[in-house]
Amino acid sequence: MNPIYTIPFFICILSSCTLSSIQSSPSIDTPKLQVSWEQSESMSQEILIHAYQEELLAHDIYTYMVQRYPTLTEVNNIIKSENEHREQVAILLESRGIARPSDYGIYADTYKTLKNMVDMSLTGAIEAGIMVEIGDIDHLLEEYQKITDVDIRRVFENIGGGSFNHLRAFLRMAQNVWYTAKTDTIVYLTPTEVFQSGSLKYKMTELLKSKWLPTNGVSQSGNIRSHGVHGKSH
Repeated sequence: MNPIYTIPFFICILSSCTLSSIQSSPSIDTPKLQVSWEQSESMSQEILIHAYQEELLAHDIYTYMVQRYPTLTEVNNIIKSENEHREQVAILLESRGIARPSDYGIYADTYKTLKNMVDMSLTGAIEAGIMVEIGDIDHLLEEYQKITDVDIRRVFENIGGGSFNHLRAFLRMAQNVWYTAKTDTIVYLTPTEVFQSGSLKYKMTELLKSKWLPTNGVSQSGNIRSHGVHGKSH
C-alpha cells in the first residue's frame, strides 16, 4: 500500500469551515428581544443547511470510496448511517419550511480535496474518512453551542455519536492495512477504545457534558433517552 506522506496544507477540514456571522440592524421601533429571536432563527436555519451539506458530502465521498475500493466493505454500513443522518437533518429543515440543499455549498472545495485523497490510494481513502469524521464531531460541537433548539440539539448529539462509531471503523481499517493515520485522533479515541465493542455514541454525550452543555442523554448502548421534550426552546 502507498501511504500518504503529506496532507495538503490548504485542505478545508469540515470543522474549519466556519459560518459567516449573521448580523442585522434592529429598527428603532423593534424590540431587542424580537431581533434576538429572529437572529436565532436565521442562525439555526443556516446551521441546518450546512449540516445537511456536510452529511451529503460524507455520504457521497464514502459511496465513491467503495466504488474505488470494493474491499472496504464496512464503509457500506457507514454509508447507510450517513443517509439516515442526512434524513434526520432533512426532517428538521422541512419542519422549518427550508428546502433541502442540492449541493455541497461551503464544502465544495472540501469535497474535491477529499475525492483527490481517495483517488490517491487506499490509505488516502482511509485518511479521508478519518478526517471527515473528526471534522464532523468538531463541527457539530461548535454549532451545538450556538443554538438552543432542543430538536436540533437532539439530532446533533445523535449524529455526533454516530461519528465516533464511524471514526473507530476507519481507524480499524487503518490498522488492518498497517497504516498509521496522519490526523491526530487520540483526543477522540484512545487505542483501547478503537478496539472496544459496542456503540460509542455515548462519547458525544460525554464530550458535550465536558463542555457543560445540556444533553438528551445517550446511553452506553447508543439509545437516546426520551425526556418528553419536543419542539424548540429559544
